Amino acid sequence: VCVATNRSKESAPMTNDNGRVITAEIDIATPPPAVWNVFRDLEGWPNWNAACKEAHWTDGASWHRGSTLEMVLAVGDELVTVQATLAEDDFPWLITFESSAEGLHFERKFELDYTGRKSMQIDTMTFAEDIDQAQIDSFRPGWELMVRTSLESLKTEVQRVGTEGIWELTARRR
Repeated sequence: VCVATNRSKESAPMTNDNGRVITAEIDIATPPPAVWNVFRDLEGWPNWNAACKEAHWTDGASWHRGSTLEMVLAVGDELVTVQATLAEDDFPWLITFESSAEGLHFERKFELDYTGRKSMQIDTMTFAEDIDQAQIDSFRPGWELMVRTSLESLKTEVQRVGTEGIWELTARRR
């Protein structure tokens, strides 16, 4: 997995493994509970996430391993329907979805880190090995833009909502 080396500021989406991995991160000047408070409302994502046009759970209880969801995302100039299954859940620190869209299979991982002063949200997409290089080259710019837009939208919404009414973080579980 590609991880940016400079963790003190926002990063442009980075790719590696011939473009199969896209990683971006953003610093948010609030504690993790404030980030999770906004992130956990999947059905509310279209209200604040400029890249997300629709989002809803399709099967299972929300935020439980094995639950499925569907989203419509703005990927470049196209709207793409994504089906995903929650594969890993260590809230709020790590959330992983196994996803598919238009014949593409990928893992999308959201990681949250905390320095004691700010939270850092990391969004990593890893596309399946069966995708050829021409496909990667054609879709990568749109997915990079979607990842960056999602993170910037999350930061804006967390700052707008603030920390009032969130639960207290007692210890980092990692």
